[in-house]
Amino acid sequence: MQTRLPQLDAIRGVAILMVIFHNQTPKYPSLHLEHIFANGWMGVDLFFVLSGFLITGILLDTKHSDGYFKNFYIRRCLRIWPLYYSVIFFMFVIVPFLRPRRTVLSGVAMGGPILLGESAAPHCRLRDLSFTRAAPVFVVS
Repeated sequence: MQTRLPQLDAIRGVAILMVIFHNQTPKYPSLHLEHIFANGWMGVDLFFVLSGFLITGILLDTKHSDGYFKNFYIRRCLRIWPLYYSVIFFMFVIVPFLRPRRTVLSGVAMGGPILLGESAAPHCRLRDLSFTRAAPVFVVS
């Protein structure tokens, strides 16, 4: 397999645009693009297929070398883990200092966190949370 296939970069670009337009269409209803980009979710599937193709190609190209499978996973881990643990550190250590604290009611019968000021039940206890949800993170590997 070639080192770099520019056609796959074009497919990757199409998949990115499909996902972006699919996610942005509801924000601009006056453009009437709902029907055109309704299947934009398929861009994610296209990424999975493309990743599987590229990973299989890498494994087939290196299968004649010693320890090819182990080396493949070592390279993948060294590529993915630094960013993964950086995001985890950022979300659970840095973000709590950047966002203001909110007081949340938490109860088993309530079905999840409820912001203070809504109906409260006697079995609920107050708990001070630094953040209630994490923002989505996109990783392109």
